[in-house]
Order: sequence, then structure tokens, then C-alpha cells
Amino acid sequence: MKKKFLAAALCAAMALSTVTGAVPAMAEESAQVLKTYRTNEPATLDRVAPTIDESGKYILHDASEPMVRIEEGKTVEAGCESYEYDEATMTYTFHLRDNKWEDGEPVTAADYLYSLQRMVDPNTAYGYVSDLYCIENAEAINAGEMEVSELGATAPDDKTLVVKLNDVTPAFLQVVPLYPQRQAFVEECGDAYGIDADKFLSCGPFRVTEWEHNSYIKMVKNENYWDAANVKLEEINVAFTNDSNTLYSSMLNGTLDYMETSSPEYIEQFESMDDMVVQDHVTPTLGFMVFNCEDPVMSNVKVRQAISLAINRELFVEVIYNNLSYPAYGLLSSANSLNGVSFRDKVEEPLKAFAEEHPDPKELLVEGLTELGMDPDPSKLEITVSSGSTTASSNNAMAVFQQCLQETLGVTMVPDQTEWASFWNDCKAGDFQIGYLAWSGEVDISFLFNLFLSDSAQMPCFYYTPEFDEIVNKANKSTDDEERFSLYGEAEKLVIVDQCQLAPVYYSVNRSVLRSKVKGWDYNVFSTAGRKGVYIEE
Repeated sequence: MKKKFLAAALCAAMALSTVTGAVPAMAEESAQVLKTYRTNEPATLDRVAPTIDESGKYILHDASEPMVRIEEGKTVEAGCESYEYDEATMTYTFHLRDNKWEDGEPVTAADYLYSLQRMVDPNTAYGYVSDLYCIENAEAINAGEMEVSELGATAPDDKTLVVKLNDVTPAFLQVVPLYPQRQAFVEECGDAYGIDADKFLSCGPFRVTEWEHNSYIKMVKNENYWDAANVKLEEINVAFTNDSNTLYSSMLNGTLDYMETSSPEYIEQFESMDDMVVQDHVTPTLGFMVFNCEDPVMSNVKVRQAISLAINRELFVEVIYNNLSYPAYGLLSSANSLNGVSFRDKVEEPLKAFAEEHPDPKELLVEGLTELGMDPDPSKLEITVSSGSTTASSNNAMAVFQQCLQETLGVTMVPDQTEWASFWNDCKAGDFQIGYLAWSGEVDISFLFNLFLSDSAQMPCFYYTPEFDEIVNKANKSTDDEERFSLYGEAEKLVIVDQCQLAPVYYSVNRSVLRSKVKGWDYNVFSTAGRKGVYIEE
């Protein structure tokens, strides 16, 4: 039950865009100018588009005003000044602030309602529409059985939005993206909405004024924003580059205020500089191999389990990430939590115990091949691992996988590397054996589990079970944290061990470098606060 086609965004971890070159130097008219970057430019700023990615969301945190935001790990009112939840009727009532669009027109409840209706409209093809199935009639509307006007959401007046749920959904505020969109403007732009500066309407702390494709986006303070008096930055410049040398030199020469890096050499130098702050942050991003369970060979669970156990995760993070990432033996990293309690503090990673029970993965492989009626000799088996990247990092990752599978299982591994779009199309079509990619979790721990629900079909494993659906749906509706931890623990074991739909490889860690004069930065990995509270202190 959760958003975005995060795989595309996440693949940025292993398949960065090709935009390189110097970070563009833009004239500063005020000391309150923040210079930051993204590794790829947004595909769109349309929050409900199928192609919305992490870069798009990054800009929207500043250029739009969701109903609520995640700030310092807490859910706080943003577009609304208050809200109530009626447990008896499972209804949220939001009371909007006096906010305005960048052109001075008021933001109304109808703007939030229109966005919700677009998300459930099957013609929009919103990739994470199942997140909204908790709203009355949403699923039937998306199936084409009802009209969008019958969605369990109404705007009785300009300042009130009412959303009626069809079931208890503790994570509703965290998983459903409540962003406003002005209907007349969206319809006027048509398919071009959100793809250029003049094709997007801001109502957040900042407004998009320039979008030089493959180069940068510039935002300036939105004087019509409801809390403009407390926004100190006058300008934000977001450059698009994935070249580490460019980022490094830009931090040194002052044309960039923030970067992320895993280079020990860069980190050592930045840590020695008084005007830089270096911090590590475990993220909810999981790097993994996903199995096509409909493939003739991968259809056997023992074959899948053997491949998973054969991966030397400690070697992988050492070679690929200089030990800046953590070996993964579960679905969720320590960044995922419930009410401040980390999932990993409550639930042991399931693959660890399974690995102890099966010290020789080759035995599992032989058993699996025998069950399939194939030659049980591993040396006769050829396995293809596909990736949506041809970068040096991806090449090295494939080399590590090749070494692990050959030395531990005695099989031949063939790497199949191509550009992201082609790779992902093959994954969705089931035209692969094993895919190597990454996916990120969200603020509520339900997100990664919901990818494996039979009504989601977002994870290309092509294997879904009523047992898993029952456990996860029960966990999603529970208001008891201990029960949720327990149920999600059962679901994790199913995905990682019993059904082995994927083989976890690493948990991503961000090492950030921020110029010390930049204050008010929200380091929380789930933050949607954007740069509203950031300021420059000379």
C-alpha cells in the first residue's frame, strides 16, 4: 500500500542518469541561497503520474504543500491547520489553512480532492494506486466499476476536505500522498503538465522559476505561501549531475553546499575541514536480487534459496561500497520503525537463521534441480542476472555475484546489463531470470511488504500467496504496534526464506557532506519537510 514507482528512483542508487559536467554557477542576489543537486533530473513534477521519481518528489517537497508533512520523524499539519479522525465512521476531516497558489489564487479543498480523484482514475495509471484502496470505493473506481465522483472523499466547502476510509488504516497519513492540484491548470497543460517550469503551479514555500533540462532547476521563495514569514531562504538551485568528481570539486569551490559520497578519500578530506559537516544515515533502501518465479529454473524455491545463500554480502559491501553499506539478511533496514522503535530491534533478520541451518547452499541447489527433473550437476547450469545499469559500480557488482555463484554453487553466471528503461520493461514482462535492483521503503513499515500483495503486482517476482496477503492485510489494519511487529516478522520470513521471492544484498547508507553554514537541515531519512526550515548563517 504505498507510493511511487520507487524502483526507478531507487535504481538511481545503481543506475544513475548520464547527466554530467560542472555544476552550473548561478548568480546569487542574496546570501540566503542554497546550492544542492540531484543525480538525475525529475521525470515530472506531477505527483500522481506513473513516472514520478525521487527527484520529482524532492522538488515537490519545496514547491508544493501536502496536507501533512513528516518533519523530524513526526507527522505535522502543513496544508491543513488541523484535522480530526472519527473512529466510528473511519473518517478524516481536514481543515485547510489560508494558503495560495503562486499566482495568488487560493488553494482549496477541491484542489486536494481533484488530486485524489486523479490518483484512482484508471486513465491516470498511477503506479501506487493500491495505497488508496483504503478509501471508500477507490478500488472499484480504479477497476472501472464506478465513477471517480463516487470516491469516498468530498470537499463540502473551500476549507474542508473529508476522506472516508473503508477499513482501519493506521498508516493513512503516511502512505497516501495528499498534494493539491488545480484542475483547470492541469487540464490546460494536458500531457505536458509537470514537465517544465511554466507547466507547473507551485503552492509551497518555493516556486519553480527555471528548469533548464539536463542542467538545473531554480526555485525562489513563494511570497504567497501561508508561512512565508518563516521561510528564510530566498533561492534554491538544484543542479543535475551524477559525476562524483564534479560534485567533489563543486563542494571545494563553493558552487555546491551539499553532497553524498562513499569515497573514503573525499570523506577524509571533508572531515578535516572546519566548514564541512559529515554524517552517516542508514536508509530504508534495500539492494536485492528479485527472482522471476515463473522462470522454469527459478520456479523451484530451493534453487532460489541456494542462490540467495551463495551471495557473500560482507564481500559485496566491502568491494562495492567500501563498507559504507550494511549486509542485508532481511527486507527492512534499521531505518524502518514504528513510533520510534526500529523494526530490526524487534525482529531478527530471517536469512541469518536459515543460513546457519544450511551451511552448504550447493546441497539445496542439487535438491532443487532434481525436483525440477534437470541434470543435478551445477556445472551444467547457466544462470542469467540482469541489471538496468552499465556503470562501473554495476559492472563490479555483477563481478562479485559471478564470483560468489561460481565458487559456492559451481554454476555459470551470465551478466545481462542494459539501460534502465529496457531492463524494467523486461522485468514487468517477465522476460528475465534474476533481476538486480534496489527499492526504498517509506515512513510506515508496511510499504515494502505491500509490494508483494497479490493486488499490487509491483514487484516482478510473479509469485503471490493468500497466506502472505492475509498476514500483511491484518498487520496493516492493526493498531497494536507489538502485533504489527510480529505479523510483519512472519511476512518477512515468507518473502526472504520460505517463498524466497528475493535475495536481499545490502542496506544502503547515505554519507552526507553539508557546508556548516547551512542550518536547519532535516536529516531524517523519511522527511518531507524539504528546505522550508533551512537557512544560511554566515
